Amino acid sequence: MSELYVKVMYIPEKVKFGECERYLSVISSARREKIGRFIFDKDKLVSLSAELFMKYCIACDTGLMPANYEFEYNEYEKPYISSVPDYFFSISHNHRTVVFVSSDSETGADIERINENVSAVQIAGRLFTPDEADYICGYDNLGLYKRFFVIWTRKEAYVKRLGTGLYTPLESFSVLKEYTDCRLMTSCHNNQIISVCCDRKYDSLCTVDVSFDVVRQFFDNC
Repeated sequence: MSELYVKVMYIPEKVKFGECERYLSVISSARREKIGRFIFDKDKLVSLSAELFMKYCIACDTGLMPANYEFEYNEYEKPYISSVPDYFFSISHNHRTVVFVSSDSETGADIERINENVSAVQIAGRLFTPDEADYICGYDNLGLYKRFFVIWTRKEAYVKRLGTGLYTPLESFSVLKEYTDCRLMTSCHNNQIISVCCDRKYDSLCTVDVSFDVVRQFFDNC
């Protein structure tokens, strides 16, 4: 049985951006520019931590140290490493949780917390296909929001796998159909929905928790 592992990192509430600013020097210039445009420190912290986690996971997977490569980007700003052509990865974050997935084929990942304050029915009517909207709305309210975020994260994962992001309209494809060229998988982790889309057809999706302190210590020792 082949398993695809999704690494999950939670940023503790006590951690503040100010104590992590020293790591700005080890992230990409594109990420630094993005962080510079944020107003709130909490958004800066999550964005910084996301790239630190990504670089940590890449080092664990490939042995490439952060100083030994630069990210390159496709026309839709999806990062890749040209020196490792058969290594594909994706990252996503929601609030203080960051997920990373990698494979030897194109892949995309997304995470969302189940939030009952969203206008699920209205959004499904605008951005989902008719079969997806029926899947969301065709039952009683029990589980409606979970079903909504399963569809949403699967759509996000699918367009990330394509490398086009939201340049591909979400209503232009259904994630309820079976695809011959990829596999969609979903897992629930601490009331959050994680979905992954990958060209390689793994049998199952497994989550692995990684401590924020472990990632920070890695960069302290680089």
